[in-house]
Amino acid sequence: MMSRLADGQLVAGAWLAVFPSANALDAALAMLPEPGWLVIEVYTPFDLDAADVHEPPRARSWLPLVGLIAGAFGAIGAFVIQWWTNARSYPMNVGGRPRPAIPAYIPITFESMILAAASAVVIAWIVMLGLPRLWAPIDELDGFARASLDEFWLQAVPPAGMAADVATATLRGLGALRVVQP
Repeated sequence: MMSRLADGQLVAGAWLAVFPSANALDAALAMLPEPGWLVIEVYTPFDLDAADVHEPPRARSWLPLVGLIAGAFGAIGAFVIQWWTNARSYPMNVGGRPRPAIPAYIPITFESMILAAASAVVIAWIVMLGLPRLWAPIDELDGFARASLDEFWLQAVPPAGMAADVATATLRGLGALRVVQP
């Protein structure tokens, strides 16, 4: 539903319009895509299934690659540590087994691979989302805190060359209670 162009940031040249209800915002989104308008983000107190926000194409996630690389390093590291301690550092012959008892290394190697991959994916996911984000420039707008309670905000960029009064009139004509140009 939401575009990641802005992600809480104020886009240069964008206008913010406040709508009284989800239905009013849906109607505005249905009528807004006249040539040149770019919907950046909608801020709502709950998810709107019908919001037609045009999202840019998303690149493939790099989290699987992070998990694969971290898992490989975790498995290799665990195997090398076990081999080094059992075959080189403390070469004790217990129960007649060979020095590098590879089958005995498999459970720890597997568990270390899972631990490393899962830890790396969680950390990369947190970094990718930019968490924790405790503040964004849009939070400074007067009345924006109501977007999590009962107001519906739309951030959109008007067509190039459109006059400010025409952009304001267009958004007000769509049912906006208030129009803000930060």
